[in-house]
Amino acid sequence: MAKRLLAAILATCLLLSVSACSEGLSGAYKSQGTLIPETVTFFKDKTLSLSAFGLNISGAFEVKSDKIAITYEVLGAKLTLEKSFSRSGNSVFIDGVEFVKE
Repeated sequence: MAKRLLAAILATCLLLSVSACSEGLSGAYKSQGTLIPETVTFFKDKTLSLSAFGLNISGAFEVKSDKIAITYEVLGAKLTLEKSFSRSGNSVFIDGVEFVKE
């Protein structure tokens, strides 16, 4: 019984820490040091908009520790990309590219 309780507590702590990573992640972020300007806009409902090459793609995101999963639909096919992710100050880093909050 004690092991189950401990497992439940640890699982709850893990879920809360993962959820906290995406808390406060909202607003538009512009890429730095890239040839083609890219903008990613995060919304509080865990959706996002990606803009590059004059194209806009909408989807959903989920931050999982040091990864971000981005799910979107193209030509009726649902795709999910998982990229490295971190935050520092007003910047987020997705797959090694720095995006600064506008």
